[in-house]
Order: sequence, then C-alpha cells, then structure tokens
Amino acid sequence: MVIYMKVNIVTVHGGWILYKNAERMVEANKELSTGVDMSLSFVPRDDVDINYYVSMDNCFWRKSKVIDVGYFTHLDKDWDYFHPHWWKIDFIVHQCRKYYDRFIELGYPKEKMTVLRPGLKIDMFPLKKIKLGIFQRGGFEGKGENFLMKLSENAEFLKNFHFVFVGGGWENVLFEFNKKGISFECHDSEKYEDYPKLYEKIDYLLIPGKWEGGPMCLLEAYAMGIPIISSDVGWVPEFNVEHMYEAGNVDQLINILRGVEKERLERRKRVEDITWENYVKQLIKIFEGLIK
Repeated sequence: MVIYMKVNIVTVHGGWILYKNAERMVEANKELSTGVDMSLSFVPRDDVDINYYVSMDNCFWRKSKVIDVGYFTHLDKDWDYFHPHWWKIDFIVHQCRKYYDRFIELGYPKEKMTVLRPGLKIDMFPLKKIKLGIFQRGGFEGKGENFLMKLSENAEFLKNFHFVFVGGGWENVLFEFNKKGISFECHDSEKYEDYPKLYEKIDYLLIPGKWEGGPMCLLEAYAMGIPIISSDVGWVPEFNVEHMYEAGNVDQLINILRGVEKERLERRKRVEDITWENYVKQLIKIFEGLIK
C-alpha cells in the first residue's frame, strides 16, 4: 500500500468519548486500507500533512506549520463566544448543524466548514427484536391456542420478534415455535408477585384470545405504560387499545405487526449509513481537497 497522505489526530486523554472516537477513526482507516497514514497523539506535529484536532475546542490553541482541521462538538454556556485563535484554523468539521449555523452567524466563512456526524460500529448494535408478551394460561382455544399455532406458519416474518409467555399450558404452541425457529421464552410460574418484573421484559402485550371476559393482563400492562396489541375480545374495545384486530384473524394481526416492525426498521435506517468507515471516507475527501 502506497502512503500518499499523513494525518495526525490530536485528541484528548483517554476516558473521554472524544478519545474513543479518535481511536475508531484510526481503526476504520486501517480496515479500509486508504493509503492514508493516520496516527494518534496528544500534540500537533509538523512532519505530517494534516493535524486533525478531536476536539478543536480542547486541543487547538495555535496554528501549526501544516494544514489544521478542527472537529467541533459544541459551544458551552456562552453562545456568543468565539475564541480568537479559531479564526486561524484551516477548516472545521462540525458534529451537528446547530453550531455550523451559529459559526456562520458569528462570521466564520461557510466554505471553510462542513457537517459530518461521527460514526457508529453498526455491527455492535444489532437490530432489537420486538418483544411480545402473552400473560395468561394456554391450552385452550379461547385463550388463543389454535390461533398462535396458525400464526406460527409465518415463521420467516416472525424472526424479528421474541415472544415472552407468562403462564403454563402453552406446550403445544412452544413446541411449534421451537420447531419453526421462532424466538421465545416461557415463565410458567404462578407467583403473581413476579409479574411486574416480567412485564418489564416486553415491548407490547399481545392478547391472542378468541373469547375473553377481560382479560386482566390488559389492566396490568396499562398500569405499567405498556402498549397493547389485542384481538377484539371482552372489555378490550372499551379501552381504545393501540392496535386491535378481529379475533382469530391472523392476517390482520400480521398487518399490525408489519406496521410495528416498519417503525423499528425506519429508526435503524436513520443511522445505518453513519459508520466510521463512511466517516473516514468523507473525511479523507475533505483532506484531499485542502491539500490540493
């Protein structure tokens, strides 16, 4: 690999998130094999092409003999303060739009700035499964036994969900879920005092029943602020639950779950391209432009 640029990342001492970010830049650059020699230090150097200060407000105090680029995080309490030596830096990479706009208001030339969000090790944060809790005894058609067996035919779609069964009698359903690779856990304890901690495990309460008088789990979930996906049984319609489907209608429930899943996927899409690899690629383009 031919080295065509040397970059010194000037950063704060270990322990700060800024130091960790600087380390991740170096690591991503190495993995990409960019041809850029990117090193880490606590002071600027004159034997490189660029000093990149992470962060500018903590590490940049005077102009070096090479190109100086600052990574800027935020202004503190004094919204109007701009350090005099900041005018001497060659380029500023802002973490967010708020301070980019503020620097323009304070008179800093916008052609010497950009907004570039720090990266994320996306593989370290796998997409969270949506946890659906079923808090009632199984083993009866009225409680949703046959309904959940039919639901399990959608195993490929259900791979992004995790079922939490609280109560006994679900052996047939659990066997089917296990056979089809649907994620679940079961707590068949009848100790009611354990329920509050078990409710903390779930994102939604799922009521799969075909006929009910209540069920009581609706009251418990709402007491803990947990949203509900329920069939149209018992007193459920009287509570105006977040999601309700016709009792026994698997297709309607699947459509509801698709909507819930879509919200989760859209949240991830907001950040899935904000990786350290993409950050370094864009950063190098900025450096190349400054050198030219």
